[in-house]
Amino acid sequence: MLFTAQPEHRAAITFDKTSCPSDCGGATSGSVIQGTATHGAPTGLSDNAFQLEALANLAASLCASVLLIPPSRMLTPNHNGGRSVPDFVRWDRYLEFRPAAGVANPLIDDKEWAAISSRHEDHEHDPECQGECQPLLNLMSTTPAQAAWDWGRAVDAVANGRRFVWHIDVNYWTWGGVVAAAIHSAGFAVPHIDFNEGLPPFDGCDHGQVRVSQNVLALVKTFEEKVGLSGFSDVSALHLRRGDMSTWCDTSAPTVIDYINCTDHEGVSGRQQLIIFTDETDPLYLSELFSGLKQLPQWGGRVVHGDPIIEKNAHHYNGAPDNYETYAAASNIISLAGQAFNVRCPFVCGERNADERGADRTDGNGVCHPCKKQKAWEERAWPDYQRGIEQEKAGQRGEG
Repeated sequence: MLFTAQPEHRAAITFDKTSCPSDCGGATSGSVIQGTATHGAPTGLSDNAFQLEALANLAASLCASVLLIPPSRMLTPNHNGGRSVPDFVRWDRYLEFRPAAGVANPLIDDKEWAAISSRHEDHEHDPECQGECQPLLNLMSTTPAQAAWDWGRAVDAVANGRRFVWHIDVNYWTWGGVVAAAIHSAGFAVPHIDFNEGLPPFDGCDHGQVRVSQNVLALVKTFEEKVGLSGFSDVSALHLRRGDMSTWCDTSAPTVIDYINCTDHEGVSGRQQLIIFTDETDPLYLSELFSGLKQLPQWGGRVVHGDPIIEKNAHHYNGAPDNYETYAAASNIISLAGQAFNVRCPFVCGERNADERGADRTDGNGVCHPCKKQKAWEERAWPDYQRGIEQEKAGQRGEG
């Protein structure tokens, strides 16, 4: 059941800086937060899941709600065969927020927000207010710094029984850490809004998590039955992303086959099957890939193409399956697999996530391959990388 605000919104909330608020009770603010993952531009399901989890935790920490923007406006057609998600589709086709114990689900839709606003508007004009009711506070954050500042204004509003509407029109990947740092500096327990590695660790509050929906779990269960499994712990899974990553990586069939073989060259005893999920639909490519993988000794030819099995039971519109629904189910299966391979560049092996050892950098030919890249870097690029580091250090010391 989605969260519905109570009319006793005027009650001031006293924040205990040392603990995580879990039950707003009658002091629910009747306020709302709304944000977009990438400055209003539609993006993929994973980015939206991170965004929703951050917004939900931020809202829960302020006894507020999150006004959901429909998937049709938030999910890019680029990951759905060029097709937009229909307007009637709700988020619970793909995702749901699972609140921590004692936390109300803050996610609401337009109809629920209209009902909340109507009740609060009526209450604010109640003669019993005797002039104490305050006007709605509108906040619009367009930079990370402004989002941090507006958090402080939201806290003050809730503490004084004032409702707010807070629009965060900032790329999520830039505001999460900044707002978390501001909350930490103010001495408050930090809600789970910062997913960026490398930033100062905060002892935060986990108000809940975004996970795949019950609809997706039903698809996963059906998939399990179709392929004759009882769980996925004895399964290997491969996520092969081509599409928009084709210019970053060599994901040709021979290269992927070589990667799987050399990564698992000793084999993993007891693995029943290798299940493959990919956005590639070219029949010639798939034929070459599956033919080569079935010849590997590790699974004895037991290689399954997972996407079509999920698609048969997924929702369809305009004669095509919902790719986001398929992706959500596939991601859940991969997370449960006893062994997972991931060919998804550049995030796995591109320049963006390079570490000091060069283990995650591309080789001299720009070939992004999770197995070949290590040797290529050690033989060709590592010496140049080391020299560059020394030159940078020398420049900082004012040498040369």
